[in-house]
Amino acid sequence: AGDPDEHSLLRFYKTSQRTIKELDDLLSALQSKYSSVLAYFGEEPSMKSHEFFHTLWQFVLAFEAARAVVDRQDKARERARKQQQAKEGRKAGRGAGSASGGGPGRGEALT
Repeated sequence: AGDPDEHSLLRFYKTSQRTIKELDDLLSALQSKYSSVLAYFGEEPSMKSHEFFHTLWQFVLAFEAARAVVDRQDKARERARKQQQAKEGRKAGRGAGSASGGGPGRGEALT
């Protein structure tokens, strides 16, 4: 029979060849998907991944900041709308009270 070390090395070689093939296939798939992502975002195919992800991160930060501004503006508009409704409700209540004779209006005395 053969040398036990030779048998171990041959087994390792075959296993390693299979693993390297699988990793090579995964790397090819990853490169293809990364190229598709670059194309989707309109970036140059030669863009390095760290550059792309930095750009993407900067966009996310800017987007979140803009969303916070819009949320604050929406809340301010909603507060203003509610204040206006409350003001109109108070005006309507006062106007209805003095117009209907149901009670004294502002500045009217009880008799």
